[in-house]
Parts: sequence; structure tokens; C-alpha cells
Amino acid sequence: MKSYHNMKWFCLVIGMVAASQVSGLSSDPDQPIEIEADAAELDDASGITVYTGNVLVTQGSIRLRGDKLTITYNDDNSLKTATMVGHPATFRQMPDDQNKGEIEGKGIRIEYLAPKNRLVLTEDAELTQNGKLFKAYKIEYDTEKSKMIARKAKEGEITPSGKTAKKGSGRIKVILPPKKKKN
Repeated sequence: MKSYHNMKWFCLVIGMVAASQVSGLSSDPDQPIEIEADAAELDDASGITVYTGNVLVTQGSIRLRGDKLTITYNDDNSLKTATMVGHPATFRQMPDDQNKGEIEGKGIRIEYLAPKNRLVLTEDAELTQNGKLFKAYKIEYDTEKSKMIARKAKEGEITPSGKTAKKGSGRIKVILPPKKKKN
């Protein structure tokens, strides 16, 4: 049951990532969490739970998809990390203000580092909402301070998909749509 409880925190954090002024549906935390996968393995001794094969996590308006979800725990059974990998791993969530549009994100790896209150999207990382697009090799979001940091890949860095980053790869890209004209 601890993976169910801790998955709830992972889902809530994913929904907070898009931007500091954006929050998911306020009813999402009160909804049941459903995890579907082809296989699951729980190892209480090591504090690791792994879901593999077309993993789908839903809670209210939140949807997470990927190939593998790994959850690790500290000695006191508190959440340490939750990592979703895929080609790509994706998430989406609807905010309370439906006019802001659905929040969508993706990356080869999406990791939540609980002790640091940090969400990290790595390799082909992308966040979109209401026409706004933010792309980078790595996007880090501090959920406590509502602070986002993005960077390109470092030359020679081994990516989560096993590739070696080349010089100048993974530059940051931001697209902001024009303001709507008032009639």
C-alpha cells in the first residue's frame, strides 16, 4: 500500500510542474489513483517498487504514461524518488481554470526527488500549456519555490536513452503565442 500512497505525491507534483501560476484541478488529490502496467515488482527489503510495460497512472485529471515507473523509499518508508521513463514518458493535467488549457509535459525521463522537492524532465524535455511551449534537454522545477531552471545537454553527457550529447545540442527553446486582440 505504501506505493499507492507515495504515488499520490508523485502525481500531485507532476501536475504542479508547468508553471508557478498553474495548478491542477483542486479535486485531483481527492480522487483515487489507478496504476496499470504489464508487470509490477515490490521489494520491501530494498525499498523499491517497479512497474513495467505500458505504465499508465491516473488520478482525476492527471495522466502519466511511460514504459517503466520506479519508486524508491527512505529507511522510514517515506518517498525518496519516483522515476518514469519512456520514449517519451508523458504527463497531462487540467488546471482548475479551464481557460488556461491542459498542461502537458514529456521527456525520456521524468523524475521526482522528494527530499529536494524537485521535478526533473530529461532529454527532449517539453512543457506546453495554452500555446506556450518550453523545450530543453533538461528542465528542473523546484516545487517548493516554484522556480524552473532549464539547460542544454553538456557535450559528452550520456543521456537517459544512452546517446552521447554533441556540442551545441539541446538548446533551450521558448515559444510564446501572441496576445489575443480585443475587439
